[in-house]
Formats: sequence, C-alpha cells, structure tokens
Amino acid sequence: VLHAGYQLAQDRWSYWSGMGFALLAGGGIARLLDLSARGRVSALITRSVIAGSAALLLILAAEAWEQSKVWRDTETLWRRAASVDPSCMVCQNNLGNLLLDQDRLAEAETAFRAAVTARPESAGPRNNLGAVLVRLGRYDEAAAQFREAMRLAPDRIGGALNLGLLYVVHGKFAEAIPQLRQVLALRPERPDARAALSTALVKRAEELRREGRPAEADSLLGESAALAQERSPSLR
Repeated sequence: VLHAGYQLAQDRWSYWSGMGFALLAGGGIARLLDLSARGRVSALITRSVIAGSAALLLILAAEAWEQSKVWRDTETLWRRAASVDPSCMVCQNNLGNLLLDQDRLAEAETAFRAAVTARPESAGPRNNLGAVLVRLGRYDEAAAQFREAMRLAPDRIGGALNLGLLYVVHGKFAEAIPQLRQVLALRPERPDARAALSTALVKRAEELRREGRPAEADSLLGESAALAQERSPSLR
C-alpha cells in the first residue's frame, strides 16, 4: 500500500502477502477432505483437487528453488536485478560497490557507468565512478565526476571531499583548500576532512613562503593551528 524506496515492491516482502493465500488454500483442502469423508463430495472431485494441488506445489517448489539461486549471494542478487532491469540505478550502483570492494575495477566501472546513465541527476553513482577512476589512475576523469557530483548535490559533501582528497594526494594544495573548507562548513564533525585540510594548509603555507609571501603563509598556518585546537563534536 505504501511506497518505500526506489522499488515498487521487494521480493522478501511478497512472502508476507502470500501467507494468506496459503492459509486459504489449506483451509479449502481441509474442508474438501471433510466433505469427502462425509460422502458429500465425490471421490473423483477430491482426487482431482488433491492432484492439482500437488502439481501446483511442485511448480511453486521449482520456482522457489530457482529463486534461491538468485539469493545465493550479493553478487548473484544484484546481477539478476540488473539483468531484469538494466535501467535500475540502485541495482547497478550496488553491484558496482560490490565489485569495487573486490578490486574488480573494470567491471565496477561498467556498473557505475550504467548507474550514471540510468539516473544522470544522481550524485552518488558519479562519486562512486570517480572512486573507481582514481583507483585506475585516471585522475582527470575522476575529478570531472567529483565536480559533477558537487554540482548535482551542493548540500552533500561526497564530491567536495573526494575532490579535495584527490588534490591533496597530488600536491595541489591551493585547489584542495577551498574544497575541504566547503566540506567542513557542511560537516564540521568530519575528522578526515579536518586532517586533510590541516595538511593542505601547512603544505600551501610552505609553498607561499618559498614564493616570498610570508603574510599569507602565516595566515594559513594560523588556520591550521585553529583546526588542531578545535575538537570534533563527536569526540566531546
């Protein structure tokens, strides 16, 4: 009755609604056997109904066996879901996350690109695609995905954080600082963003000193020191 999430209905919920039909069928067969024992229903009708019920049970059992193969593990589940509906963003995205965890990067990239195609306005798959591209060493492509994620969801930190961390790793400290400041403005409790910003500030200050700009360097060092003194709300 109530829609929850992206899906119309989930397989595991369908069993609840099926219980009523099972009880109704069982009650009907019990009533039939009772009437047959009293001689009010012919033996032919009773045998026909029992045979039909047995055949139906065998068919349902076979279908349940096939379905159990789909639920064997996470990969078979999401591959099946993605094959049934290739345009399912959640299916493709979850499959990509599984493959990424297993370091199957080429397959993960394919799944995340399918998720992006299915829902191009969603920031999550783009962040995940960017993470794969980073692992593959395609940093410019990754940065482009992170920027697009930021554009699509400016109130979420994923794109800005990933882009800022990417800049720090590659020594682009001037570019990293505004990204990480944005993350902390939205989520001041994030220790990873705080640590990355502190590193970027110190490294950028060193660059500024070498460029003969000590006042700017001192300002950044002061900001870094203030970050070190602040305690995250989650640690209080």
